Amino acid sequence: MNLILTLSFVAIIWPSLVLGHEPSPLQDFCVADFNSIGVRVNGFPCLNPKQVTVDHFLFKGLNIVGNTSNYLGVSVNRPTVNEIPGLNTLGMSTVRVDYAVSGVVPPHRHPRASEILVVLEGTVLVGFVTSSPENKLISKVLEKGDVFVFPFGLFHFQQNVGSGNAITMAFLNSQNPGVVIAANAMFGSSPRIDADVLDRALEVDSSVIEKPYLIYKGSNFNFLMLLRSMKNDFDFNFSELNFPLHADTHVDAPGHFYENYFEQGFDADTLDLIVLNGPELLVDVLRDENITGMCAWNG
Repeated sequence: MNLILTLSFVAIIWPSLVLGHEPSPLQDFCVADFNSIGVRVNGFPCLNPKQVTVDHFLFKGLNIVGNTSNYLGVSVNRPTVNEIPGLNTLGMSTVRVDYAVSGVVPPHRHPRASEILVVLEGTVLVGFVTSSPENKLISKVLEKGDVFVFPFGLFHFQQNVGSGNAITMAFLNSQNPGVVIAANAMFGSSPRIDADVLDRALEVDSSVIEKPYLIYKGSNFNFLMLLRSMKNDFDFNFSELNFPLHADTHVDAPGHFYENYFEQGFDADTLDLIVLNGPELLVDVLRDENITGMCAWNG
């Protein structure tokens, strides 16, 4: 009798166990209704089927080569349910990544998905780290046509280690897999994680923690690093600001537009500093005034 009751109980709860991640749809489709004020449980409310069109299931652009002219050297094209409303409740999505030479997708995890990746072009180093306490690195260099799996929720990365550009395509078992980048989570949170927490977690000195603290200002390049602080027993606060050459007034070089010049070293890094020296204008502007052309004229 007890065995029968136990099996009956398991039979009742089993559907909940296997469907706990993303339930299987109970209709042909449930196109996301982004304008609905209905309660969201595990996806978006369904659009009235009479309003559904073919465009709700369509996304164009995965054939387009992405712009990799950024600090990481990658371009990520990730259509999820937000771009393809017809994905709602279907539990899947895809992503294309273009890599410049040495381009890297930094260590990150998807809190709601596993991932299977295929290399379309180039040579790509991939890897993931198992959970604690082992923290074992599972890594492999992939060639064109190779396929690799990133298990659910584990931190993983990719890098182009070939001599040319690379392309990968991946598929995830969630309509909205999410992404958590390790460095951003630790050093780019708002408000900031207390330095003492990171000191102990990473087993380093406070001054080391202060250095990579990033304040993002809408660009992957702009960030502020607090190198020394009175909080950490220094006599002063000392910050370092880093930004690209194209912030405000900047210095350009032939290598910015012509790859052959860039490869020959004609870039801003090789400019003689003497060409950047010359007369300067100091403008004194009160706090309650705006900086205008008249300020510079009267400077």
